[in-house]
Amino acid sequence: MRRAGLGRPAARFLPMKFTLVSLLLVGLFTARSFAVSLTERVRLTIEHVDLKVILAPEGTNLLKFIVLDHDRATNYFTTNAVLVVAESSKLSVPEGFPELGPSGSDLWVLPASQNPLLLYLGINATGLPLSAQRLDLFLRRIDGPGHFLAWQFASAGGLAVSHSTRDGLTEADRFNPVVGGHEHHNLGFSTNGLFTLWFQARATVGGTNAWSPETPILFAVEPLPAIPAGPATLVASATELAGSLQLHLQGTPKAAYQVERSADLANWEPVTEVIASENPVSVTVPLPGHSTQWFFRARRP
Repeated sequence: MRRAGLGRPAARFLPMKFTLVSLLLVGLFTARSFAVSLTERVRLTIEHVDLKVILAPEGTNLLKFIVLDHDRATNYFTTNAVLVVAESSKLSVPEGFPELGPSGSDLWVLPASQNPLLLYLGINATGLPLSAQRLDLFLRRIDGPGHFLAWQFASAGGLAVSHSTRDGLTEADRFNPVVGGHEHHNLGFSTNGLFTLWFQARATVGGTNAWSPETPILFAVEPLPAIPAGPATLVASATELAGSLQLHLQGTPKAAYQVERSADLANWEPVTEVIASENPVSVTVPLPGHSTQWFFRARRP
């Protein structure tokens, strides 16, 4: 399992006439990439939805995944949907189920039985023109802040766990739906945040093994942690105004930044506060006459 964090980069100074202070961009692009990834996708929250395997003989991979929304009778590319695990799905692990985690620990669960307040997610292998056989759906990797589990309740009691990232991923971490079948599992997440699960399907087509590409499925386990505002960049306008300078600030949308100036890089004074937008925000700053060189920076208050 991979873990990713957002750090605060240090300031970096670029000397030039009316020198501007530039900040590293890593945090900015990381924060914005999460926002873009979510805002451009269809949010599936309480619908009956399936992760469905279809035959795609026109491509180099004969199998592929789609997201089937039964309520809207609509298919989505996996990159166009985000599967939402509502905060109300959070439970405490009861005693006697160590497979799910320590007793009393939090677990967000999409149940195998339908709850009208939660997403109802299934595995769908209907419509495949294959002979009757089991289809393998492997979980290859996970990107996220915690663990993922999938299980059903065994007929003899106890749990039949098909997936658990607590002990690493192996070939045993897979669903085995019957071709032509449709099934549901309990799906659990050990914490909130964004999780990407990478699945790969395998079946026999024409006497040979057919594979899907490793396919990312995005889950948003709520509440999503607030994304820290990234650093801003300042760019000077090519046109200088009498006694002032026009700057263009690019930062995390809706975040506030303090624009400051200094004549010696040691003593800084505030000039103005700017609220960043999706597009660069223009701001005109005065250039006092008691110095021939000024430095500017933008930072979070």
